[in-house]
Amino acid sequence: MQIDELAGNTVKITLDPSDMDGYRIKCEDISGDSRTSELALSRLISCLSEDHNLGLCGERLLVEAFPKSDGGCTLYISCIKGTPSGKNTSCRPPLTAVICEGELCVLARLCKALKAVADRVSLYADRDGKDYRLAIHLPQSKSSESRIGIIRHIVSEYRLPLYTDLSRMSDTEEYYTLLTDKATELLPDCF
Repeated sequence: MQIDELAGNTVKITLDPSDMDGYRIKCEDISGDSRTSELALSRLISCLSEDHNLGLCGERLLVEAFPKSDGGCTLYISCIKGTPSGKNTSCRPPLTAVICEGELCVLARLCKALKAVADRVSLYADRDGKDYRLAIHLPQSKSSESRIGIIRHIVSEYRLPLYTDLSRMSDTEEYYTLLTDKATELLPDCF
């Protein structure tokens, strides 16, 4: 991956095929003019911003995505109002939840481990009932940053992906069905 700041308000991000795999996105996902493409680009930008502390925020972003023949892509992201702000994350809304994906039996074991650190954990299933997500809700306090680290450590022991971008939460609420808001209490007893 290569990140180049082209101007005060534009960043060029070149992703190779391994980067695309790492972010679980395909060229087909970002090419096109559909809601699916928009959500895929939104998730990718959120992940890139967080992973590389880009601080891509502003009232509006202009995104141009160009798939490459080798399976990678080149993104040009411009802040229409505001500028990319290196380490500044003050314009991000507060993080309310982190998302974890996996098989139901693994998520049940994870819920048992999360009982001590998470006040509320919601279980979602996709419309087919094949994919499951946990939304681990965070308290809105200064201690939420340390809790994210603890939660990240616990989830890594189960080798599950953990997402801390807001678009993943809205994607979950839009395309997944809420099964329970009390996953840490109910799920471990089922497996």
